[in-house]
Amino acid sequence: MFDKLQSSSSLSWEESEAPLYIMSCVASYLSPDEDKIVPNVIQAIISTPTQPGLVHSALKYTGVRLISQLDEWISKNNPQILSKKKFYFKTKLIYSF
Repeated sequence: MFDKLQSSSSLSWEESEAPLYIMSCVASYLSPDEDKIVPNVIQAIISTPTQPGLVHSALKYTGVRLISQLDEWISKNNPQILSKKKFYFKTKLIYSF
């Protein structure tokens, strides 16, 4: 799924949101040992622009959903990302979907 997102920068919001949605549906089943894709997915999500109008609201919502589904993985494997995650959530709330 993540490979599809990385393959093209000209994807529509629907083409970008669909893989994120699928990943969010299975994220709670991830092995805590997975360290190849999840860090890249998290970095891609928290690096999305925060300004209103640049990213479709459905894509923002699905990104927030996926990050929240990965909460246990993040706390076990990458606690330093917690501050970035908090900033990401804060900016999404400020710029309200």
